[in-house]
Amino acid sequence: MTLPAHRFREERKKLNDAGGDGPRVWTFDFDETITTAPRRMARLATAVRKLGDKVVVITGNQSPRDELVKRLSDDYGFPFDDLVQYQDLGTDGVQRAKVLEQVDAWCGIDNRADRAVTYAAVCPHLYLIAKPPGDDTDPASKQKAKQVVKQQTDE
Repeated sequence: MTLPAHRFREERKKLNDAGGDGPRVWTFDFDETITTAPRRMARLATAVRKLGDKVVVITGNQSPRDELVKRLSDDYGFPFDDLVQYQDLGTDGVQRAKVLEQVDAWCGIDNRADRAVTYAAVCPHLYLIAKPPGDDTDPASKQKAKQVVKQQTDE
């Protein structure tokens, strides 16, 4: 779902008129977004970084930072420019909104639809990741995909 970006048009126009707005910042939620489909998310983050944009992982996960960095880099092969951990318990997204604003988020990728209100206030784009049937290597996912393609071509 892409959120309305009309409120950012004038700012973007001013920046473009001044020679460009520089790299965009894409934020990825960690738990249940990256962790649910790490290969897909890593592929997307790799493409975004090749465009010259920045990737920031934002999470309320309170695991030790070194542990999270190791999981992202070594276990998931997820490329990123920064990792921001914050505490948001009981603030209804206020802390996440502050973090999104601080990193100047252009696009957020998250699994929770209830965060759309948080993103809408500070970030022009939000992509919600519905529960995927599994990562790229999941045989059941491939079988389901083949069935859908077959149905489409038979019709």
